[in-house]
Amino acid sequence: MVNQQRIAEEFSRLASISSPTFGEGEISLYLVERLQKLGQRW
Repeated sequence: MVNQQRIAEEFSRLASISSPTFGEGEISLYLVERLQKLGQRW
């Protein structure tokens, strides 16, 4: 089942990260960290 609260919280975190065109470094670092954490749970 989809956890709508978790999706909304994650969207809010992503939307709050400054990522102007051609300046997406901050969001890419966040995503790498999140994906690494997910990989550790498997």
